[in-house]
Amino acid sequence: MKILVVDDEFVSREKLSAILRHYGPCDAAPDGQTALTMIQDAYRSRAPYELVTMDLNMPDMSGHVVVQEMRHWAKENPQIANGFFATVLIITASKEIREVMESFEEGAEAYIVKPVTPENVAEAVAKIDGGHPYQAPNDTPAETVTPAAPVADGIGSHILPPSPSDLQPDEMAADYMADYLDSTRDKLSELEAAALDLDETDDVLATTNGIMRVLHSLKGEAGMVGLREVSDILHRTETAVKDHEDDPACAEFVLRIKDWMSLVVAYLQAPVESRQLEATQQAIASESEEPAAPVAKAKPGAEVKLILADHLDCGRVVTDFVQDYIDATTRRRKMLDDTIEQIQAAETGTAFVTPMIGILNALKGEAAMIGLRQVSKGINDAEDVFKELAETPKQCAPLLRRTSKWLASVVEHVGNMHGVTGR
Repeated sequence: MKILVVDDEFVSREKLSAILRHYGPCDAAPDGQTALTMIQDAYRSRAPYELVTMDLNMPDMSGHVVVQEMRHWAKENPQIANGFFATVLIITASKEIREVMESFEEGAEAYIVKPVTPENVAEAVAKIDGGHPYQAPNDTPAETVTPAAPVADGIGSHILPPSPSDLQPDEMAADYMADYLDSTRDKLSELEAAALDLDETDDVLATTNGIMRVLHSLKGEAGMVGLREVSDILHRTETAVKDHEDDPACAEFVLRIKDWMSLVVAYLQAPVESRQLEATQQAIASESEEPAAPVAKAKPGAEVKLILADHLDCGRVVTDFVQDYIDATTRRRKMLDDTIEQIQAAETGTAFVTPMIGILNALKGEAAMIGLRQVSKGINDAEDVFKELAETPKQCAPLLRRTSKWLASVVEHVGNMHGVTGR
């Protein structure tokens, strides 16, 4: 499998490339435009990339735009079968769930939440490479799941969905569950209409292609909220429909899966309504309380918690990339400090908002990629405050200076732990 890693951060590219080389030859692109050129050149040379990993947040050209341009170019070249010539694997931070859902609509196949590890790469590749588990060199073979024996009772009869009560959605996705359920209901209505149309349409292939698009979207969104069993069933359903794309008998099977998904939605709705009721009761209770005495207004970002460097959990730090992380973070801290000074010196400072967000996003991503989740979260929280006050960025100068000093202590602590200093 020929692979292309697309990421603007050096540490991220090197780490992911090192992991993916176990799967096949791996190239890397530092930006979206370079990636598009490499993809097109590879295809013209008859050695196309089979897997492209895509960071969503890149300057100049975002991962979303790159995926859209890839698919657009493919569709304009009819010799590329179905317009899909490379599988796209999204690399994302945990708070980008809505963006990743959009990327599935654009044609992505799977995603990985940072920090990237050999394990979550293996899981993603297994989903997109026919379910073959990853086996690292000299390691014990990964445990395989024996597939269910095919049953000749009809299309998809061997696909047995689990009971909704056995599902375990990701707790981190609780805030997005209501949006997920609303989106799923809409897509299930589309799925039912398309399945019912199969018996009457003259263009069975076009209708089954529409069904596959809905299934693909449902699969991606289920995965994003941690419903892996649901995502797996939908993936297998999509594959079964694809294998019988010109057979109207798919309708009965698709409707069976649709009915099961409706049960899943109904089961997951109860805790969502419970949380909404609890929030409403808390709001009513707070309104009935006597107003608190006025207090002095806290400085912007005072609530942002930056954990002391020697209290950080560094157990998952990827030691091979410590030197690169320290060097990259040291350079970006200098950029951070310079941009703070520019904001302070300017009349409003708003011209430097976009560069500052880019710097914070890069610092956050590099910390996540090396395994410093608490550092990544601290930077993310500071970035959120800065974005909220983007029209008056000077207010954030104290928070940004505090963040910069904290990062200096983080770099020093991590360097001391691993015997590494900045170059």
